[in-house]
Amino acid sequence: MRLAPVLAVATLVLAAAGAPAAALTKSESLPFTVHPGSPGSVEVALDTPPIPSSTCTFAYATVGATPEAWEAVVTGDGDTNSVTCTIHRAGGGETYLMFTSWEVALGGEAALLDATVRDGGGGEVPAEGVYTVGSGGVRTVEGWGGGGIAEIVVKSMLLL
Repeated sequence: MRLAPVLAVATLVLAAAGAPAAALTKSESLPFTVHPGSPGSVEVALDTPPIPSSTCTFAYATVGATPEAWEAVVTGDGDTNSVTCTIHRAGGGETYLMFTSWEVALGGEAALLDATVRDGGGGEVPAEGVYTVGSGGVRTVEGWGGGGIAEIVVKSMLLL
């Protein structure tokens, strides 16, 4: 059924009626703990019930010494009709985990507008040899040796 995405955008638009443009932005976050050696996944959705165009899923495998607090945030922007998913170390700071694989899925089959991966120092990680960007997602390439990733940001169109 395609009614839910229309309701999600209508909610953003109606919330903005008579309100400043900032009211068009809606955000949901989900704190989670990454346990080294234990693959995991989290999903955060902008709408209830979740709809593919505004749902972000992060699946990962790591190695390291201690668990760390992370956060998944999905933000919808009614002005640009886009949705952004950010996966990052909660509170910032350096990570001591090494991600051996990861995947961020956003927007179902929507074309991605942008994907940025940053290391612990805030520097942008080049895609070549590390990750690939495809329809609806970003994932590590086969045979990637792993590394310190501190933030992944993916932006997609909100499908109606």
